[in-house]
Amino acid sequence: MSKLRNPFIANYIGSITYIPQISMVTQFFILGSLGEYLRKNKPNYLRLPYKLKIRMLFDTARGMEFLHENRIMHLDLKPDNLLVNSLYTDSSCCIKITDFGTSRFTKKTNNLTDKGLGTPIYLAPECYHDHYTFAGDVYSFAITAWEIFYQDEPYKEFKSLFDIKRFVENGERLKIDMKMPQPLKILITECWAHSFEDRPQFSEVCDKMVNVIENVGEHGELDEGIDVNDIEQFIQQRTEKFELFKSNL
Repeated sequence: MSKLRNPFIANYIGSITYIPQISMVTQFFILGSLGEYLRKNKPNYLRLPYKLKIRMLFDTARGMEFLHENRIMHLDLKPDNLLVNSLYTDSSCCIKITDFGTSRFTKKTNNLTDKGLGTPIYLAPECYHDHYTFAGDVYSFAITAWEIFYQDEPYKEFKSLFDIKRFVENGERLKIDMKMPQPLKILITECWAHSFEDRPQFSEVCDKMVNVIENVGEHGELDEGIDVNDIEQFIQQRTEKFELFKSNL
C-alpha cells in the first residue's frame, strides 16, 4: 500500500497496530470529506458550482482507474470517502480517494469475491448477494455522482434498507430529472446498469467524463443563486480552525 502513489489517492503514511482496532494513517485534509457538507440536511451544507462537481467526479474516476489498474477494489466508494483537497476548479487536484480499510488486492484470475462489505445505499445489486466485482465500484460511482449533482440523500423517501434492496434488485434506479445535463445522465445510467458486465470500466468512464466536461459551460442555469463567497468563507473557517488546533498542541 505504501508504494501506491497517485494524485487522486490519499497517501498512506503508516499503520497503528498496538491497539485492538488496527488503524491506518493517511494525509490530513483541512477541508475534510465531501460527505460533511454535500447534502442539504447537513449542518455544514455548502452549495457547489456545477463545474466543481464535475471536476470532483473526474478526479474520483481517475483515482478509481488507478486503483483498478493495480487490481484493488475499493468496495465502499461514497462521498464520505472522498477527501477534499481543493474547492477551486483550476486546482491540479480537488478530490483524493481514501478509506481502503475495506479494500483488498485481487488476483488477476479472480473477478468475484465474497465478503459482506460496503455501505448499503451505494451497493450494486450483485453485492447484496455477496458477489463483489470491479464493476461494483462503477455502480457506487454512479450513486455518488447522483448525490454530488443533486446534493441530496439517495433513497431518502424509503423507510428501510430492505425497501432499497428490493427497489434496486428489481432494476429500479434513482430518479433523474430534466435538470441533469444529458452527457452526465447517460454516463450515470451506463454506470448503474443492472448487470455488472454491462457497466463501463473506469478507463472508459474517464473518457466519457471528458465529454461531460466539454459541455459544462452550457449549463450556467445550474449555478443560479450560488455565492462563491460562501466557499471562500468556508475555506477560511476551516483554515482558522486548523491553525487554532496546531497552536494548542
